[in-house]
Amino acid sequence: MPRVRRTVPTVEKVIFLSDLHFPHHDPDAINLALSFVRWFEPEYVYLIGDLVDFYALSSFSKDPNRALELQTELDMAVSFLGTLRKACPDAHIYFREGNHEDRLSRYLKAHPEIFNLRALTMKSLLKLDKFDIKHYSYRDDLFHNNFSVEHGDVVRKNSAYTAAAMLAKRVKSGISGHTHRLGSHYKSYRDRTFVWYENGCLCQTDPEYIIGVPDWQQGFTVGYWLEASQRVILDQICIVDKKIFYQGVLFKIS
Repeated sequence: MPRVRRTVPTVEKVIFLSDLHFPHHDPDAINLALSFVRWFEPEYVYLIGDLVDFYALSSFSKDPNRALELQTELDMAVSFLGTLRKACPDAHIYFREGNHEDRLSRYLKAHPEIFNLRALTMKSLLKLDKFDIKHYSYRDDLFHNNFSVEHGDVVRKNSAYTAAAMLAKRVKSGISGHTHRLGSHYKSYRDRTFVWYENGCLCQTDPEYIIGVPDWQQGFTVGYWLEASQRVILDQICIVDKKIFYQGVLFKIS
């Protein structure tokens, strides 16, 4: 009978955060996530889109009281990025835009006279260089050890259905936000097994612009990679009743 060897390998600790949607963010959910980051001490942090809502640049009809609040949204996001950097001073942080940040790109393309202003780039508006955060556009490719990291461009009705659709579309393992749900879907092709994750959200789950209660879950995903390899274990962290319980540690709003 073969023997099983147990070892404790070197791993890379990674965390994925998405869909904060300033100013529709949930301060308690964000504070819980930041507290978790300080405890978890990740080596890599991925912000995978919709950090800022960019409500003022949307194409649909707007609330006149909020149509001129874009600077407030940006200030909130910059404050969060500064706090995140302090929470993990040595981590590699990556920001990949979501469809809401892409509103800025589409707006500038519709107004070519200001398209090339450096002050209006995402890096400048969010002060990404100040916080040593690497920037990727909505359409850029971003991978962690061949694991696709993106905001997502598919939405299905139920949790994990979008994960299944994204996996079928990409035919590789990865993670995306966008749906504000937590879920995962596995698929084996011959001798390989792939998985895709939906990442949850850190925004309000009862926003003013949705009638009824949406099927959203607050949370995020953490990963443990065998260093510089494609072997990974991912855990999804669901925020329930303003609490996180993970590996015997309870995080709660006091």
